[in-house]
Amino acid sequence: MEDYKRYTLGAGILTVSIIQLVIYGFALLGLVPVLLMKDQFSSIVGEEAMAALSGPTLIISIVLIVILVLGIILILAKKSLGVYIFFTCIIINILYSIIMNGFKISTLSSLILPALMAFFIYKKKHLYFGDKDGNVNTYN
Repeated sequence: MEDYKRYTLGAGILTVSIIQLVIYGFALLGLVPVLLMKDQFSSIVGEEAMAALSGPTLIISIVLIVILVLGIILILAKKSLGVYIFFTCIIINILYSIIMNGFKISTLSSLILPALMAFFIYKKKHLYFGDKDGNVNTYN
């Protein structure tokens, strides 16, 4: 039983992953219609609000969200590539936000879930990066 628990994902990784998948799912459901029907949205919310949402900005956001979802799925599949993809995209997303909007304290709030994910992955690092004696996880 001890060995089985050692090779299972923790509740923290599962919980944070599900929360992030739901958030990114709603973000995609909101961004794709805005991208496809930009003219209708500009008449509803006004030209000033739509000026902040240019086509390239929406496309970059959608691509980052899709790659983040892919990273989360790979993390749930216990693949180390998912960890690298996820945290690389988080860093790119934060840098992009700082470049486009300037540094704001609210930008740091987007680090809460990734920081929790990093903590939980660190606690189960043997699943993704092998044991300290060099044994790679082959118990899938």
